[in-house]
This record gives sequence, structure tokens and C-alpha cells, in this order.
Amino acid sequence: MSGFLSLPDTGARYEALGIPVRIRAGGGDTGGALDVVEVEFPPGIPFPAHRHHNSDEAFYVLEGEIMATIGDSVTRVGVGTFAFAPRGIVHGFANESTAPARVLAWQSPSPGMVGFLEALAALTRDGEPDMEQIMSVLQRFDVEPVG
Repeated sequence: MSGFLSLPDTGARYEALGIPVRIRAGGGDTGGALDVVEVEFPPGIPFPAHRHHNSDEAFYVLEGEIMATIGDSVTRVGVGTFAFAPRGIVHGFANESTAPARVLAWQSPSPGMVGFLEALAALTRDGEPDMEQIMSVLQRFDVEPVG
């Protein structure tokens, strides 16, 4: 592996259940060390509480405000906030404001975010996916919804 550079506005972009996500670095770029994504949370759109059993996740708020769940704590956070959720710890995000929010998130080791986002995007290409289809994709990529 010789290293990897991700320039602004580069990387595949996906629409994952109403949330625009850009791959900043995938597992293929990092030798499986991590995945890094830039997530745009439109107002009113959550990524509900969940946990991973095989990877740690961290995030940094680039723009706007989100409600962040880390363990039992739910806190409104803004630009410059960093959070870390080790594997097994519940975490989630919701934009309850009227303005978009942007978050840089990474998981280590790479759970295969490119495959995860491609699978979610494929579900919505054929209309509205049912919960069984969504749950199947979540399970395949180590995302366990909580609550």
C-alpha cells in the first residue's frame, strides 16, 4: 500500500435512504484499515441508533447541528464536535434543525461502506424498500439497529 489522497468533491456519491453520502476513502483505498464517508443530513432525516460488533466508529461535525447519541447520552452538537463509539456501543445521528448538517465519519477496520451504500442505493432504485430488505442489508454490513 502506497497511501491515498482524497481531494475535495471526489469520491463516489450515494443516496442512502434519503441521506447523501460521499465515499472519502473506502476499504480498498486503505488496505481494509478504515472507511471514511462525508454524510449530508437533510433537515428532519435521522440515521437511527445502532451498533457495530466488528468496527469502531468516529465522527466529526463539519457543518450544522445534529442530535448525537453515544451510549445512553443524547446531545445536540455542532461544528467542531468529535465523537467516538467503540464497537458494541450504541450511536446514532439526527438532524432536528431546519438547516442541513454535514458530518465526516469513519469506521475501523473497514466494514465495506462502498458495498453497504451500493446495496442501500439498489433498494431505493426500484421504489420504496420494505423493512425486511433494509434489515437484510444492515445485518450483512454489521449495522444492528437498537430501539
